Amino acid sequence: MIVRIVTIEDVQNVLAFLKVRFTRGELDERHYVAYNALIIFGAFTGQRPYATIGRITAGQFEKALKFRSREPTLRIGRSGQDPHGSLCTAAPARYRSRRTASRRKKGNEIMFPLSALNQWLWKSRQAGNEIPLSRCSGYFVLSDLRKFTEQHGGVIGWDSSNRAYVLTHGVGGIDWKHYKHPLPDSVYDIYMKYWSGVSLKI
Repeated sequence: MIVRIVTIEDVQNVLAFLKVRFTRGELDERHYVAYNALIIFGAFTGQRPYATIGRITAGQFEKALKFRSREPTLRIGRSGQDPHGSLCTAAPARYRSRRTASRRKKGNEIMFPLSALNQWLWKSRQAGNEIPLSRCSGYFVLSDLRKFTEQHGGVIGWDSSNRAYVLTHGVGGIDWKHYKHPLPDSVYDIYMKYWSGVSLKI
């Protein structure tokens, strides 16, 4: 079994790969911006690609960015999304997705084009343009974004309780269901304490 190690350099390589394809005219601006927002959101939040990221709606983003809470957080766990539910910050994708994708999408429209990006990556691999991982044999797939969040969280010493809640790790027990109810502001503050200094700029 191959142990997949996903580093910050690997995520930056994905963003650089997209940028090169956009510069060459192989990606139009709409897809380039949307794919960038998806990668950044996935890397910073660690949400499950198919159970959550591919099902988040524009309405959820709009609500998070307009909510009474002083900090923008998304509540995950709507119908068809990760059944365990969690809160994750909307801030990482705010500067790109709010300005572009959510401007064109409303209400129940899906925010991120997960299937389109997955298909585009598959076609790139078929053409011999896979994105290799730097610390193990293998190439980038969308589930590596969640691995990055978990693994880089260990590197930066991310608080274990906050990490478990945001990533929905082991939160189905009685303790979480009946006693632990983190408020959005608290979730955001603890999360940002660890992640605010992390940069994916290329």
